[in-house]
Amino acid sequence: FYPLSGKVLCSYYLSLEEKMEALSKPYNIYGSFSEATASYLDIPGFISFYDSFGSLISKAKGEEKQKLQKLYTALTFTRLQIAYHRQTAKYGFAVMQDEQLIINPEIKVYINCLAGHSRFADLNSYKEVGGELDSYIKNWNRLFRIVAKGNKLQGEQLEALSKLDKDYNRINVLNDGVIGFEGDYHQGWLLNSANELHIRFGAQNIKHAKGLTIRFLLDKKHHILPPEKVIIYNDGMVYKEITEMKNIDPDSPDIKGFATNIDFKDARIIAVKMIRNKDARRIACDEICFN
Repeated sequence: FYPLSGKVLCSYYLSLEEKMEALSKPYNIYGSFSEATASYLDIPGFISFYDSFGSLISKAKGEEKQKLQKLYTALTFTRLQIAYHRQTAKYGFAVMQDEQLIINPEIKVYINCLAGHSRFADLNSYKEVGGELDSYIKNWNRLFRIVAKGNKLQGEQLEALSKLDKDYNRINVLNDGVIGFEGDYHQGWLLNSANELHIRFGAQNIKHAKGLTIRFLLDKKHHILPPEKVIIYNDGMVYKEITEMKNIDPDSPDIKGFATNIDFKDARIIAVKMIRNKDARRIACDEICFN
């Protein structure tokens, strides 16, 4: 089936199997992308494999060429996943310039390539339920719009005053300037199962901010709901209490949250406490954004 590319494909796929076998532990088929990169998926190795397809496709003919074009389209999903999770690091989707995320131009090339999945009848999603590639692409386009607005809290050291979940303890997810994806709690969300998620940070970089936006994921199937209430503290005193979580993006019905005006020009320490809804197992928050 692959007279020209067979050796390249075989070598790569066997290397994945060998790496996973050497770990001597089960493969979590419902795990996160971070779990994949921590186990079998070697990022530089994948990038080398992915980049070799241009040459393979140009030389292949007939059925092999069609198969390689389909495979390359599918692998572009993985390339975009690497870009998303690497952020501003090597192979990431952006660079930091003047405290602002600037999208790397090749990312839109990858997105256009993935959009070509419609040419193939059985290439339309990346997981068993949901995960439509068209929705995934919409999430990327939504990310571009929000990244362009910036977040004055980006880079600030956050402190957790409540217990973090073992598998979701990277609180810098909340101010990395990168939004989570609707329909996928693995993608950019900080999940927390405590009764409250309590975060504290310095106000130095947000003194001139006029607005605060906080976003939450609604995923009823997995009992992930927006919080019952969010309390904002200014130097230990209650500044605002928010009890109504609304649709904050007309194109994203499963992303709830709020946007409120703020004035922290005289503040030193700000804290945000998110009270878990009694009907939820977890809260999922992707960004505390000041602008």
